[in-house]
Amino acid sequence: MLFNTLVNLRYQQINNILDAFPPEGVETLDQAAYDQLEKLGKNREFLYMSLYNKEGDEFLIYGDSATIVNK
Repeated sequence: MLFNTLVNLRYQQINNILDAFPPEGVETLDQAAYDQLEKLGKNREFLYMSLYNKEGDEFLIYGDSATIVNK
C-alpha cells in the first residue's frame, strides 16, 4: 500500500509540472524553459529531470542521466 501511495504522489507531482508547463505551449527549449523546468522539479524534490524525444534521445534538465534498460 505504501508503494502505491508514493507512486501516486509522484504521478500527481508530474501532472502538476505539466499543468504549470504544458508541452503544447513550448516551441523551443531555451534557457528560460530549462530554468523553469529545473525550478518546478526541484520544488518537488526530484533528484533528476530529463526530457526524451520520440527517438529516445535525452535532453537533460538537471541531475545525473538515467540509464534506460529497454529502449
